[in-house]
Amino acid sequence: MYSTIAETDTQTLGTFDMFVDNARGLPVNRVVAAASAALGGFIYTAAGRGELEAVVKVLLDQKVTNVASRFPVWAAISTRDPFEAAETIVSPIIGGYAETTVETNGQLASNGVLPLVDGGYTDTCGIGHAVSVGATTVTAFCSLSNLQLLFSSAKQDIRTFATYFQAGFVPTNSFPIFDFEDTNYGGFGSAQAYAEHQVKTRFVRVGVDPLKFSANITVGTINVITKSNLWFGIEGAKKVILNIISGGTAPVLGVGAFENFADFSVGLETIVDDLASAMGTSSEGTRMLQSWFSP
Repeated sequence: MYSTIAETDTQTLGTFDMFVDNARGLPVNRVVAAASAALGGFIYTAAGRGELEAVVKVLLDQKVTNVASRFPVWAAISTRDPFEAAETIVSPIIGGYAETTVETNGQLASNGVLPLVDGGYTDTCGIGHAVSVGATTVTAFCSLSNLQLLFSSAKQDIRTFATYFQAGFVPTNSFPIFDFEDTNYGGFGSAQAYAEHQVKTRFVRVGVDPLKFSANITVGTINVITKSNLWFGIEGAKKVILNIISGGTAPVLGVGAFENFADFSVGLETIVDDLASAMGTSSEGTRMLQSWFSP
C-alpha cells in the first residue's frame, strides 16, 4: 500500500525504506507470529465459545506473568533491527523483573516500539490505518468485498463497527469509516452499495486478455469523505482519495483463508499473466497506474 500522508513523525515511525530494506533478512518466526492466522483466530474462536478465560487461566496457573503483553509480537519500527531492539527494551518489562520508568518510557517512544499484527480481523486493506495517521490519498490493493466493509450498509447507520463471520464461524470486525458527499448515494440506498456500483461500472481493466482462473485486475479512483470513528481516531468530513487496485483469485477459485490452497499457484500464475499482458500495451488501466506511482 502506498499513501500520501499530510504529516508524519518520521523520527518515531521511521521512513518507508525501513519497512522494505533488507526485509528478507527478518526472522521468519517473528514475521509469521505477527500474522492474525497465528493467534488471532485462536483467540477469536475461543472467545466465541466462551473459553478464552479458561485459556488465560491455564497460562496464569503456569505462572506466566503479563499475559496480555506476551501475546503481541513487538517491533521497534524506527530501528534497523526492529525485533531484536524491541526485545531488548520490552523483555525486562513484561518479564516482571523491571519497572517502567521515565527512561524506559522514553526508550519505547523514541524507538517506535509497537505491537504488530496484520489487519485480518479489522482492516484487511490497511486503508483505515493509513487514514487514521493522516493519509489523504491512499493507493491500495483491495478486493471489492473488503473495500465494501469500509462503508455503511444502510442509510443513517450510526454504528462505529459491525461484526461478521468469516467462513461462517470466525467473528471479524468491520469499521465503516467512509461516506460520500452525495447522501442519496446515486440512488443505490447505501454507501456500501454505491461503492460497489462505482467499482463495477467505473473501474477499468489493466490487462487486455481474459483470465480463466482469476479475476482481471481493475483500477479506479473513488472520492470519499471520512465518517467519525472513535476506534481508529478518525474525524469526520475529511476528503480522501482512494486509488484502488482490485482483482485476485477469491471470486473465481475460492482460494484463500479457510479454503483449499491446492490451486492457488494456478491463480497466482494467471495474475502474473494479466500483469505481463498489460506491460505490452498502453491501456487506460496502465496509464492510470502510471499516474499513481509516477505522477
